[in-house]
Order: sequence, then C-alpha cells, then structure tokens
Amino acid sequence: MKRVKLLTIALLLMVGNASMNAEIKNFGSSEATSWATSSDTGGCSQGSTVTLDGVVVTLGGDWTVDKKDRNTKRWLPSQMPSTGGTVETLITKGTWASQQELPAYGAFFKIEPTMSGKITINGDPSASTDQPLVFVTLDKADPTTILSANVTDYKSGVTSWAYNVDANHVYYFFQLSYNLTTFRFALKGFSFAPKGPKNFGDGSETSWIPTSADGCAMGSTVTLDGAIFTLGGDEDQNWAWHSGNGGLLPSQMPSTAGTVETLVTKASFTETPVLPTHGAFLKIVPTKTCTVTIRAKASANPEQPLIFVTMDKDDNILSSQVTDWTTDFYTIVAQWTYDVDADHHYCFFQASYQGIGYNRLTLCGLYTQTVATRIGDAGFTTFASHHPLDLSKLPDGLTAYKASAVGANTVTFSPVTEAVAAGTGLLLKGKKGNFYSIPVANAAEPLADNKLVGCTAETVLEKNENFWVLVSNEGTAEFQKLSENGATIPAGKAYLNAAAAGARLSIVFDDDVTTGVTEIVNSKLSNSKYFDLQGRRVAQPQKGLYIVNGKKVFVN
Repeated sequence: MKRVKLLTIALLLMVGNASMNAEIKNFGSSEATSWATSSDTGGCSQGSTVTLDGVVVTLGGDWTVDKKDRNTKRWLPSQMPSTGGTVETLITKGTWASQQELPAYGAFFKIEPTMSGKITINGDPSASTDQPLVFVTLDKADPTTILSANVTDYKSGVTSWAYNVDANHVYYFFQLSYNLTTFRFALKGFSFAPKGPKNFGDGSETSWIPTSADGCAMGSTVTLDGAIFTLGGDEDQNWAWHSGNGGLLPSQMPSTAGTVETLVTKASFTETPVLPTHGAFLKIVPTKTCTVTIRAKASANPEQPLIFVTMDKDDNILSSQVTDWTTDFYTIVAQWTYDVDADHHYCFFQASYQGIGYNRLTLCGLYTQTVATRIGDAGFTTFASHHPLDLSKLPDGLTAYKASAVGANTVTFSPVTEAVAAGTGLLLKGKKGNFYSIPVANAAEPLADNKLVGCTAETVLEKNENFWVLVSNEGTAEFQKLSENGATIPAGKAYLNAAAAGARLSIVFDDDVTTGVTEIVNSKLSNSKYFDLQGRRVAQPQKGLYIVNGKKVFVN
C-alpha cells in the first residue's frame, strides 16, 4: 500500500505574502510546533521546514528533543554542526578560521527569503566562548559558494540575533561546534519582518543621499523589494525639503535640457513623447514582477497630468499612461499604482507648466507589492493571497488553476489567466522546490465556478465528507478526504470543498498544453493507477485514453 503524506504547514504547504508586519514563530511551553515531528524520537526530522511571511527556514541535520526539555518542547539538536557527522568533521572555531565549509550534519538552519526583510533568531546558545554564532551568505544561483560570513562571539545573556536578508541570496545560521553531542543550541523561535514602504516627511530618516541639511542629490536611489527608484534630473540640481509640506520637493520641473524652453509639458508630451533628463522625475528599474505605488501631492494645476512611461531596457519609449490632474491630487496625499516587471524600465513625473522652480510635485513615499510561493516536492501547491493577483503575468514555468469539476475519483482543474480577487483559492503548478513571484493586481472580481476555498488566515477544519486537502502520494499530488482528526490549513493555502464518493481524488487538467498525451504499448504498462475519462478506476486498461498521475495517457 502506498504511504500518503499529508502536506501540512511543516512540509509542502509553503507560501510567502508581502505583508508589512513581522510574523513570529515561537517554540516551547505548551505551544505546538510546526516543525515536522519524528515519531521514534519525539524530535524533528532533517529537512523539516517552517514557512513565515517572506521566508522559508529548513532544519539541517537531525534534531531531537533533549530528555530534560521534553516537557517544555524546546527543540535541541542531537549533535553539533559538522561536514561528515563525526567528531573528526566538526566545524569548530579553529576549523572555521582555517577553512570555511557549510555543515551537512547536526544543528543548522538554511534560510531562503522570498522578499527582502530582517530575520531574527531566538534561542539559548551553548555557553562556551569557543562557540561563536555564524551567519553565512550565499548566492541563490550558486548556493555552494560562500560570499560572506558574519561571526558573532558568544556572549552571556545574548539570546537573539538579527540579520538583513533578501530574495537574491540563501543563508545559513549555526553555532560552531565544541564536541559532537553536548554544548548545543536550543531554538526558541524566530521572526521575519518584510522590508516595508519608504515614507518621507514623517520624521523618519531618508535613505536618499543628502547634499546638504535639507536636500537630496539627483541620481540618488532607494531600493525596495522588487524595484530600484532613482531620482532623475541633472546632478547639479537637488530635490529640496519643502518647508511647509512634508516630503521631497524637486528644485525644478521636468525638462530635456534644464531650461524653460525645454520643459516637458502636457502639450509637448502629447505631440512628441520624450523622457525628461533634468528636474523632477523618478526612474524605476524593477527586479521582479510587482506593483509600484507612488505617494505624493501633485502641483495644483489642471494642466499638469501625471505621466507614467514604459520603456525597454535600453530606455526607448514603448507606451505611456497619462492620468489627468484632479483636485484630490493636490489637497490630499494621493497615490498612483502601476504594474511593472523586470523586462522593462519605467519613468514617472508630473508634466511641467510654465516655470522651472514652481508648480512642483511633493514626493511623500514609495512602496512595492508582490507575493511569492514555493512549489512543493510533488510539483504543486495550493495558494491564496491577501491581495488581488494578476495571473496574466505569471513568471515562466508557473501555471494557476481553479477546481472546475469533481468526479467520482478525479478533480478537474482549469487554467486561470486573468486577475483574481483576494482570498481566491488556487492550485499552482511549477518546478518542484522553486520560488515564484506573483504580481499583485489593483482589484479583481471573485472567480466563478471554483471549488477551492482560499485561507488568508490559519483555518481549523473539522471532519467533513466534502473537505479535501492536497497530499503527496509517493511524489504524485492528489487530494485526500479529511481524516477523523480534521486538519489545520495554514494561511496562504486552500482546500477543496466538493462532494465525491472516493477517499482520494486524482488531479486532471483540461488544458491541452498541460495535459499532453503520451503513447505507450501494453507490454510497457506501468504499475500506476489508471482511470477512465469519467474518473472510474480501470484494473486492466485496454486500447484507449486514460488518466494516469494527472496526465492523459494513450494505451496502444
């Protein structure tokens, strides 16, 4: 009999959303842990994961619960970090100083962010000055090469360590070894705080480069998760602080040569679209698909629309979006949101009026939004987001589906390529283990005829004949009816709500691109389960079309 492993929060139900608040996971006392437990040790198995909003943390080595701490459920590793699992291969202070190698055994964390932010690790370190704490940075494209290492000496009373991380790198955290089975690190918990929006004029320090006590240099940049913003204009000009209106105010209006005659006005841009090179504008270079929101007070003139230009990566104009001025753009802090991707550059500015030094835009803030998910080991994951999603701009290799129909033993999924409302339950198909960023939409209508129920908060399900959860059946994804104990669906995931007779439902796709048909001969029939197109199990398949592991297979 095949062993079915439920895809719980600890294993394959992984998601990261672009929330601005820190999410915390604590261990100890009577609180249940979401690390996968090992029944024979009462501890945690190697490769178990915890997914927070914006980061996935994987346990390295084999962690068990120390007997003296079993009642408090404080996780303690069974051995210290090593490269080979022996005393001779321990990573000690001395070996690390002479040869930096990543641990493969013992107690360590592998940290994979899906967005920029700060991770804080809480625990009781081993009380030895010969055991520093090590935080290692690796390139995501080449996670075997160490780029840098932050070594922190052990200090009595220090039980928390915080590090800035981003989605372009992979990280390791561990305490250096002393001997194999003692002097160990006890994990208490960790938190992740995504990098939030950048606001100006609210008393917070700006990261724009100042040229004086009250201004910022042209060419200065602000980097957020998903995009890099650059202050436009000639380098000899500054954006100065407006004395009566919090935020940044440019020293002059957009122009092509820094003169009144070369101002980029509503009329001139309509006749011949050009990019400004002087004055107040923002150049936006995305690092991934996301939405960009610009908060500002516009100049109080109806002849000054807001202009958003899309360019290729050589800065050639492809299109423009012109938003007419309204009173609200001046009387309140307004905001403009645009969809962007890493294949283009963008420029934002308010059209000029008649002078260089007045009728200007007051920049108040910038922020980006994106969500990300990790595909499970079976090549699928369920997904739901707090934000509306634009599924027309999914990255290559990722496909989104809704559950459109349920048969006796199958559930049929149909591709979704439009924007969907927040909270929509989806099935995502991609390369197993890969992270994918999903663009956020401004708004969207609810998805019709979808039997997946999205969970934007952790949801406890009681036993119900109509509730099904995604499972991995020896590497094949399928839906399994809830057990007698019910299930807890983590935030960011979905479950199936449908009436069906069987205990398991095979996944079938109704799009030809995903389904495919493979021709085989009778003598090479596999041991997989065969279903006809109505979802009925077939013990002895004859010539014809069948469903096998979610794909159409033709038996010749």
